[in-house]
Amino acid sequence: MAGNPGTPNLEMTSGVPVAPAELGAVADMPAPSLLRLFQTFFKVGSTAFGMATLQSVRAVTVKLGWMSRAEIDEGLGLVQLYPGAMMVDLVTYIGYRKHGVPGALVAAAGFVAPSLILALALAWLYASSPSCST
Repeated sequence: MAGNPGTPNLEMTSGVPVAPAELGAVADMPAPSLLRLFQTFFKVGSTAFGMATLQSVRAVTVKLGWMSRAEIDEGLGLVQLYPGAMMVDLVTYIGYRKHGVPGALVAAAGFVAPSLILALALAWLYASSPSCST
């Protein structure tokens, strides 16, 4: 890229060179439906744990063509400024970039739903156990 003066060398804050074609290809992709956003992040929320969640979110978002790696890295830098869980913030940011506020709400709900369902099921099991009766 540096050898061709006609090709601009775009660099994000991370210092990673990004080809303009990579950014254009992602911009041309149609936005996923709200249902697809929910299903995708429900699956990631169900299967990823710890910092592997970041790799899962990044991989699925790039694979589906929703955002480029550079855009995700830029979003990751931005969401580190927000209070709260970083992965939930990142998923919410991706949803917002695709569908605005409805996309942010749906993506966050899909990502958090598996943990919520598991916590409620375990609470119900604990509350219904004979050792818990008072």
